[in-house]
Amino acid sequence: MKTKLMFVLMAFSIVVWAGAGLAADRPTLSTGAGQGDVYNPEPNRADVQIWCNGNVVNTTALASQLDVNYPFEAWVADDYTSPGDEAIEKIQWWGGFFNHTAPAVQPGSWIISIYDDPGNCDPGLAGTDPETPTAPLFQRVITAFTTSPDLTGADDYEYSAVLDGGANGDAIPQDAGRVYWISIQAFMDFATLGQWGWNAADGVTGCTSVQLFPLLGTVTWTLPASGLDRAFCLYYVDDPIAVEASTWGSVKALFK
Repeated sequence: MKTKLMFVLMAFSIVVWAGAGLAADRPTLSTGAGQGDVYNPEPNRADVQIWCNGNVVNTTALASQLDVNYPFEAWVADDYTSPGDEAIEKIQWWGGFFNHTAPAVQPGSWIISIYDDPGNCDPGLAGTDPETPTAPLFQRVITAFTTSPDLTGADDYEYSAVLDGGANGDAIPQDAGRVYWISIQAFMDFATLGQWGWNAADGVTGCTSVQLFPLLGTVTWTLPASGLDRAFCLYYVDDPIAVEASTWGSVKALFK
């Protein structure tokens, strides 16, 4: 009888010891990682296109610019359709300079506006004098952006900016299947820096881009002679690590 009891106690001790050893290596709900697990702190981020009108070599640019010193304001707008409900987290666009002294001096900031689509192939007018676009759904002042020379010609450039809650503001929400209009204006002084124009894209998807230039007599949204779209791309950021962290947080909540 004693022999059997000692055997049972020894077996129980071995099980407890083994269990303690295994528990030391197990993930816990408080840490989410056990000994030997590898966590990669570098997020595997990827820009995913929402919409893209590519740039065209030797394109014709349309003036789209805000100048507060000389009342020289022009808007160019182009339409797009959001295929999903992902918010815009990065914007890429192309443009160039004219009526300036080379080399071009880049603007210090940009105004990017998103308008609703009234259904008549332009963003609508506010009914002011001089005419201005209707109130935008969203507007961001872009002060942090990258610039790189584009090989389409002299003083042509590619620009990009992220909307991540930093200097440029938050991402811009979108509704799946909805048509929007986007306007990109350079904030710069015509008298010293000349004009900036938004480059054309290859072809037309949806409606042709339109321009509003009240001081030069273009007091309604007008189709450009080129009859083309503008060059821009919109992206959201695919971040699998963030999704994984969110999922893990949901699992942890179940055990609270």
